Amino acid sequence: MNKPAEKYIFDICILVEYLSKNFNNACYDIIKLIIRANFSGISVGCGPEHSLLRFGDNVYAWGKLDHKSLQKKSLQNIVALCCGEMHTIFLTKSGEIYAWGDNSEGQTGLGRKPNQKFPQKVLLPDVAEISCSSCTTMALTRTGDIYAWGSNCLGQLGIGSTKDQNLPHKVMLSNVIKISCGDAHNLALTGSGDMYAWGANLHGQLGLGDKKYRKYPHKVPLSNVVEISCGYFHTMALTKSGKIYGWGDNGAGQLGLGDNRRRKSPRKISLPNVVSISCGCEHMSALTKSGDIYTWGWNTYGQLGLGNNLDQNVPQKVLLSNVLAISCGTHIMALTKSGDIYAWGLNESGQLGLDNYENQNLPCLIKF
Repeated sequence: MNKPAEKYIFDICILVEYLSKNFNNACYDIIKLIIRANFSGISVGCGPEHSLLRFGDNVYAWGKLDHKSLQKKSLQNIVALCCGEMHTIFLTKSGEIYAWGDNSEGQTGLGRKPNQKFPQKVLLPDVAEISCSSCTTMALTRTGDIYAWGSNCLGQLGIGSTKDQNLPHKVMLSNVIKISCGDAHNLALTGSGDMYAWGANLHGQLGLGDKKYRKYPHKVPLSNVVEISCGYFHTMALTKSGKIYGWGDNGAGQLGLGDNRRRKSPRKISLPNVVSISCGCEHMSALTKSGDIYTWGWNTYGQLGLGNNLDQNVPQKVLLSNVLAISCGTHIMALTKSGDIYAWGLNESGQLGLDNYENQNLPCLIKF
């Protein structure tokens, strides 16, 4: 871990809890997954109860994670992965995607096949990006098209119906460069800097000025967007000028606006020079140009990294400098320019990688 982290390619993927419902075992200690990968790079990712590090040709995982299935069926050329509540998706360098786990709502995209304990190829080529919510999956192709499948009770697939789909279905939106899944709402960013949202909207998380759910993508009134991120019921966007906007649920102050009132349309947050954002369940983290981290929102487990467990409704600076990348789950992970990784927040399954199960409210160095 002593090489400068700027030399690596970053591909931050957020993992959501992968329950052991369909498996016989779960690992609670740091393990090394023998997944062969023909690329150089490093990634950090975290979900509610486990964490992931991609470093060189290996993938490391710790916390609550079933690993035997992966060891029995290793994949090559993995460049990204994401996990829903009980399903997992891998993306390979060649643009192929593999899925396994729970398929009760069609979220693996494998048709009517039963739950899978081993990776199975999804019939969708040339994929460039993947994103998962609890029971929904989205994929962005290299041509800028979106495909979605899985749970669709609130129109979150964006295909004009509320019927679950067990195979990939094309969303009527083109020139897309980024996607993000929330609990039951989804986002897409186009090459022109326009942002689209659809699905659940009870908390105003679509940013359209009302609380009606949408079955098709609708344009959000915000321009020059360069990054998007979904929380459970809130949404964040980063613009080209380094400004961030938030809307949706705000019960824990996760919008960073100084109060706890939900918003149905984008509202500017007072934090300049932001270069990256990451939504947790009900909290936020933002990385500035100078390498500083700011956090706000829900803090029951110390996931804001501020030395206390109090919710915060305005951005607060974390005592950690020279940060290069961040990722949120119910805990937060940060990668510094020197190649060190820090973690804090919920640790009941050992997801912080600290050889203990105690929650941490300050950044802790992970030792390898």
